[in-house]
Amino acid sequence: MPDHEDDLRDETLDGSEIEEAPTETEEAPAETEEAPTETEVDAVRDDLSLSDGVTRSDAGIDSLGDQYTFDDVNVENDLFDDDMELVDLSTRYSEEGVLGKGGFGEVVLATDNRLNRKIAIKRIQGKAARSKKAVKRFLTEAKSIAVLNHTNIVQIYDYGRATDGPFLIMECVQGGSLLDRCRKGPIELDEAVNIFSQICDGLAKAHAENIIHRDIKPANILMTEEGVPKLTDFGLAKDDTADTDVTIEGVVIGTPDYMPPEQRKGAEFTDHRSDLWSLAATFFEMLTGKNPKVLNISLIPFKLQSVIAKALEEAKEDRFQSVHEMREEVLNAHAGKIDTSRSLGEGECPQCATLNPFHGKFCVECSEILQVQCLNCQLEIQIWNKACGDCGARQTPLVDKALLKLKKVHNQAEMLLVDLDFEAAAEKSKVVKNEPDSRLQYYATWYEEFSARLELSKASEHTRLEELLREATTHELAYDYNAGLRTLLQISPSLVDTSIKGTDTAMEVHERLMAKQSRLKQLNGLVQKRVSNGGFTGNCQRTSKAEARSSGSTEDQNEARDA
Repeated sequence: MPDHEDDLRDETLDGSEIEEAPTETEEAPAETEEAPTETEVDAVRDDLSLSDGVTRSDAGIDSLGDQYTFDDVNVENDLFDDDMELVDLSTRYSEEGVLGKGGFGEVVLATDNRLNRKIAIKRIQGKAARSKKAVKRFLTEAKSIAVLNHTNIVQIYDYGRATDGPFLIMECVQGGSLLDRCRKGPIELDEAVNIFSQICDGLAKAHAENIIHRDIKPANILMTEEGVPKLTDFGLAKDDTADTDVTIEGVVIGTPDYMPPEQRKGAEFTDHRSDLWSLAATFFEMLTGKNPKVLNISLIPFKLQSVIAKALEEAKEDRFQSVHEMREEVLNAHAGKIDTSRSLGEGECPQCATLNPFHGKFCVECSEILQVQCLNCQLEIQIWNKACGDCGARQTPLVDKALLKLKKVHNQAEMLLVDLDFEAAAEKSKVVKNEPDSRLQYYATWYEEFSARLELSKASEHTRLEELLREATTHELAYDYNAGLRTLLQISPSLVDTSIKGTDTAMEVHERLMAKQSRLKQLNGLVQKRVSNGGFTGNCQRTSKAEARSSGSTEDQNEARDA
């Protein structure tokens, strides 16, 4: 039986509808408890953000602003009632212990007996489990993450409704949270920058799908035992293209100490740049070990101060405008690179700012090349010259034009990488591979870093693709074709035709599962028809499964036709 019935069942690799095979459903037991209060529902989100196995009250919070807040008091809390199939999780999962527990929910460690892997079951319980508002937010998290296939985002494998309330089946990340690390004191600079860079990669994927997180903080970044950060807790996520009633005008949601100024005014004022502010506040805590309730920029390493200060500007327009831009400025500042496109004084080295003889070819301090080609006539000039002495062309507008062209290439390549289109990303980035002009070196340096990042991502995603194909096949062998199809939905569209070590591609597996699912539906219809006509006795479910295993023999097809 499928693990759940939900919106995901209607999605396929090519956008067509998955036909659900008929299943026996149970009715939810009648509930007589009164609806939860606003305060109770508001508390559930923070209760479920746990990753360290303690309740929030035991966590030793330094500031009330580190606690999660809901403030949408105008939302009605009707008792939750829907037609979602009730699932018995015990038929597939063996629970092993509570990872985190709050007043209205818990996160449980379990083993997926079919796939033989550890997973986390996240659920809300009690009154909140029957609140439309609480359940809607809970399922928002499921639907948000379900489309985000990225190494630095916690994966949701499944979601649905059990007898004790809604649940998520999630990737199990057992290395604690980034908050745990920060509480031990400042994280070493190189490691902090590496963690920050990876979080940026995951956030870029979310933003590419028009999803704004709106609650980025150390507690919502889990760490694997190998030190890989994974963004989680998308319960407040906002689809920037959707018309939804989850965000109410004037409502303040989020965690105050990590909340940008516009989010304090109301959730409707947030956009992707709001996430960048929260990420910068998180980075501040990584570097200082201090809660960002008071942001004293002087506490972080000097070379990063101007970059972080820009990310924390009050006005969104004054911050970085994309996560890619923010990430690269942090990496460049950390590496000690100077902006080579800035206006130089006569004799000034663009790399180390040393003053040199006016006609020197190399810097006397760092050996940086001080001569470049005029971008109009290609004759050599000093890098600080405002105009070419031979053709008279002013260099600044020509440099600006060249930088704009390279920036466009850069942005396109980054988006292709976010979409996991590795070949296209590599081809696009080659435009800046051999750029000799030091005034344009920013993008040549970016190319080196980008190429290394691309190869790492490619290797990681191909490994993940292999695992997902193996998982889909396991579901197929268990005759759970819907579960197999949902697994395939985790594969990026750019990889559905990729074959790993000669195996079937995701598209080929998808077509096979669709055919078997269609056959199972046909056989179920045949069995039900015979039962209703009194011509078939015995266990219908067992019979239809047995017929399904015949893989559509000629006799079965004839029976289906003649019935």
